[in-house]
Amino acid sequence: MILLVLGALAVSVTLLVQTCQRSEQEQDQTLIVSSNPSPLRAEHALLPDSAADSAAAKFGLPPLEATTPEEVREVLRFTREATGDDLPTLRDMALRAEDPLVAGNAIRALGRMGAVAEDPKLVALIEDTRQRVRQEIVVALGLSGSASAVPLLAGVLESTGERSADDDSLRLLAVRALGYIGGERAHDILAAVRDDPNATKAERVFAEEALCTPPAPKIVPLPVQHPTTIASEPASK
Repeated sequence: MILLVLGALAVSVTLLVQTCQRSEQEQDQTLIVSSNPSPLRAEHALLPDSAADSAAAKFGLPPLEATTPEEVREVLRFTREATGDDLPTLRDMALRAEDPLVAGNAIRALGRMGAVAEDPKLVALIEDTRQRVRQEIVVALGLSGSASAVPLLAGVLESTGERSADDDSLRLLAVRALGYIGGERAHDILAAVRDDPNATKAERVFAEEALCTPPAPKIVPLPVQHPTTIASEPASK
């Protein structure tokens, strides 16, 4: 029974990571990177919540809550096709949306563009109460290849106390993310997990695999223009 549970947990984590990788590979063919946000989306990032929601409906921006199949499709379409122009809107979705589907897909898109690891507000979502959001942040940190993400991922593995199945799946994602980042510090943490008699069998297996995983190419982060930055720019004449 224990082996069946471990097997199911490992398959679940592997499928989530593979989904992220497929999404990244698909976007490699179509992603057009720009560091200058479009005026429409820059204006949207400056609006208060109620006005932003109205602007989203008017200009076809994705909803912050997906309650219908059409809204789910719109969120998935927008986050899959997002480019550098959409970074402010994606960040807004990740930070404001209460719907974990909306926030999670926005984080995935931001992670694909390397816009998570150096953003303190996004990184803070690793403590979010929603499982999907925490998982996407951990995966995004791994995809970033940034050494600055190693202490954050180590913190996931160092958590103590009673653990749930959700905690176990997050720990496995953190192990795999450390393998993607690589480097001496990450490898030391992975070796400690592999040799830890108190770690679960799945954690030790994932750590052994992660130690053999070549580091992922580091994504060059795109600059995210936050509202204060955008507002300080002189208006075009």
